[in-house]
Amino acid sequence: MHESNYKRRSAILSRVKVALSNLDPEQIQTQTQAQTSKNKLPEQARSESSLAASFAKNLNQQFLQNMTGNSALCFECQEEEIPALLHKLLVQEKIKSLVLSGQPQVEKIFQQTLNQAQEDTAFSCDFFRFENNLEELKERLFEVAASLEKAHSGLAETGSLVIRSTKETPRSLSLIPPIHIVLLSSKNIYANFETYLSASKLSSRSSLENTLLISGPSKTADIELTLVQGIHGPLKLIVILYNEAKKL
Repeated sequence: MHESNYKRRSAILSRVKVALSNLDPEQIQTQTQAQTSKNKLPEQARSESSLAASFAKNLNQQFLQNMTGNSALCFECQEEEIPALLHKLLVQEKIKSLVLSGQPQVEKIFQQTLNQAQEDTAFSCDFFRFENNLEELKERLFEVAASLEKAHSGLAETGSLVIRSTKETPRSLSLIPPIHIVLLSSKNIYANFETYLSASKLSSRSSLENTLLISGPSKTADIELTLVQGIHGPLKLIVILYNEAKKL
């Protein structure tokens, strides 16, 4: 009888092994996650979702508070509200010339801004897109009133913007024009730099060297210990934190 039970167990184990060998590891993990999710009570799922939303909101508020404390002008809005807000800021700051980063989303948003401003006959703003060699644009960069680009991420703990220097977003955009306008998605805010590094998986030295951390307008107290803004960079930093529109 013991021998018969042993044979039956062996047969069952053999069938299980054959079935598992035909499954991809990722498929097993996906099925396990799906079963775990299925087993969750609706109340538990809603609770976890609510906690995640609350945590994200707290990060956003901490970021805005610290960034404002760093002398930046901060605004919060929905993604579809950016053009109207940008138009208002350009008028308010009397910005008559603007250089755009080479990021497609930035160009799209500014075009929407121009479309909305058509009824404003007093509004005019010359602009150009950064897409050529720096040497060719150097003179125009030193004459332009402001720059507009999108940040990669934000750090709540220090109120800092993370901008990766690329051909589309060169460092000169955040250093030369007197006013620096930055768009930032609220979903890209991290608790601190360590969390950002872990999530971004920036391991190469070149990637880190091309990462800029901006925590407000340019400041210095080198001259008689008197704080002066705009000496080594922009006099004013404007941050627009927006909530991305839900995709259908």
